[in-house]
Amino acid sequence: EAEKAGVACSRTEKADQAPRGEEEVSDTLNSSFIQHGVGTDWTRWLFGPEADSAGTTLDDIAEGLVATLDNFTIVGKWARRFLTLQNEEEQRDRAKLGLPFGRSEQEKREQRIAYMDEKIGVDLNVSQRFTVPTVLPPWPGSVPQVAFLFMAMDRLDFEDVWDKFFEAAPDIGYSIFVHRANKRKDTSFADRFGGWGRTPSAPLGRWGAIDVPHVETRWCALFGVEVALLAAALQDSRNQQFVFLSHNTVPLKSYSYVYRELIEKSPATSKFCFAEPAFHKLATSETIRNELRRQCVFRDFYRSWNPRTLKHHQWVVLSREHAEIVVRRGSEALRIWRRTWELAAPDLLAMGEGCSDESVPVTALLHDISEQGRSTG
Repeated sequence: EAEKAGVACSRTEKADQAPRGEEEVSDTLNSSFIQHGVGTDWTRWLFGPEADSAGTTLDDIAEGLVATLDNFTIVGKWARRFLTLQNEEEQRDRAKLGLPFGRSEQEKREQRIAYMDEKIGVDLNVSQRFTVPTVLPPWPGSVPQVAFLFMAMDRLDFEDVWDKFFEAAPDIGYSIFVHRANKRKDTSFADRFGGWGRTPSAPLGRWGAIDVPHVETRWCALFGVEVALLAAALQDSRNQQFVFLSHNTVPLKSYSYVYRELIEKSPATSKFCFAEPAFHKLATSETIRNELRRQCVFRDFYRSWNPRTLKHHQWVVLSREHAEIVVRRGSEALRIWRRTWELAAPDLLAMGEGCSDESVPVTALLHDISEQGRSTG
């Protein structure tokens, strides 16, 4: 299929053809890519903006193009299979509901908006309920703590590994908070002193884990529960670093290493792992490009629309100051992110690109800087 499109030809056909100049071949490739909706410059599309300044010749990239032919075939088969399965599932659902087959582009856009409104609604409903708690400063001489914030469905997949992790820890210097999405019936805030209780049946209960009261969560709507965990952990003024963890996370370093890096070396800083900016504004083009280049597809489609809305991995570490800002500015940041989310990767018609917990925390911090008239430099 790549040969039919004029992207490349087999080595046998190359031998039978009269040689052509690089400009003629490049013009042919550009025309083919324009015909297939890729763009006007095939080298930039495939190799990035650096292709302009690197002086890349046809000889330099011929080997790379031949090597990617198999990838074109694989991606094409994957895309056809995905779209076929998606269409079959959609048609079955519409048949069950007695709806006509096929959907217009307007219907798909409306579905995208409805998807976003649902997710934002869940997060806003939770985040608006919490404020930064007023607490006394740490007692002089008290040991600063790392707050481990677990987001689980019910139990932890590797609780035995975490048991060994905390066995090597002293009795002080850490606290553990667990939110269980499947735990619907929870003790009310008023039933326990301070609203929080240590429950022996909770994951890591033997290490004093605090079972955080249940809040609503959905897939791709997890910022609200992050706010709930932060609000709980902020009630202890000794907590200085706040680490988000999933139910299937395992520690790769010892407790002493983690404590030294977070509390002793960097108690006032937060840690984010940011996504690289997307080269394309369409998710389909970006995915194919990164597959061909054999690169990670975790890309940031947000910053081209709003430089203060960035994408990052969900599992962040926050300083106490930043944790307070996320709780205080969370609802505002959700609304800011919602506007960018709607614009990013518009070809994903049935859903949005990314999730709230992958952007709203840093959006809250950048929004706070803006509101104070400060600059990140």
